[in-house]
Amino acid sequence: MNIPEKVQFFYNSIIDEYVKLKKDHFQINHIEEYNMKKMILSDIGDKILLDIGCGLGYHLKTYSLNTKQSYGIDLSEKNIEFAKTNTPKSILFVGNFLDFDFGDKKFDVIAASLVLHYCSLSEKKTFFEKVYRLLNDGGIFIWSHKNPVIEGINFTTESEDDYLDVWKIQKTNGYYENDKLKYKTFFGFEMPKYHTTMEKFMELIIQNNFKIIDYSDCFPDPKSRQINQKEFEYYSLLPQFMICKLQK
Repeated sequence: MNIPEKVQFFYNSIIDEYVKLKKDHFQINHIEEYNMKKMILSDIGDKILLDIGCGLGYHLKTYSLNTKQSYGIDLSEKNIEFAKTNTPKSILFVGNFLDFDFGDKKFDVIAASLVLHYCSLSEKKTFFEKVYRLLNDGGIFIWSHKNPVIEGINFTTESEDDYLDVWKIQKTNGYYENDKLKYKTFFGFEMPKYHTTMEKFMELIIQNNFKIIDYSDCFPDPKSRQINQKEFEYYSLLPQFMICKLQK
């Protein structure tokens, strides 16, 4: 299977576990999703929005309450089935964004949460080019990604209790190794993702004539300290995610 097929198979296979995981996942709920919504909500009033890799539709549910019309696309049929119940006002598609035909449709805002790590450098180039074409003039592209700072290294500790104090860098991961394909095990599946440096992301932005209008090294929601103080302190030390807001 190629990577899109692996991603599709993975999410179709673990939909029940994924729904349960989403309910109390600290990183996703209190870091990525919190910062993504905080940055995007001011831009979507009375706009037409597309959410790429919309997953279970939790982001899109919030977006749809504030937009003129919201659309979502995801590789997984199971994700889309769930998303239809989560965000009934949205128009949803099953497919790969890179080769999906949107016809003459244009968007004011395009969002992509934790999607680009499934794309090689050449696919990222195609991704950015297509987003640019689909945006109306002055349109916004806002996307999140695992922060290259943390993605380029791994940390180990002597024991779980020491993980705030005793970090050791594993030499197997190099920050400068662009387009390196890595695998991480989720629910027994080896999930692929590509590492990309910040330098390469800047090249993609410049080459596609986007203007950077906002950026965040995502810090946890301050209120999440009350939910899980240990995880809050851990994820407050280095940025787990980045969010970039671009304008056409």
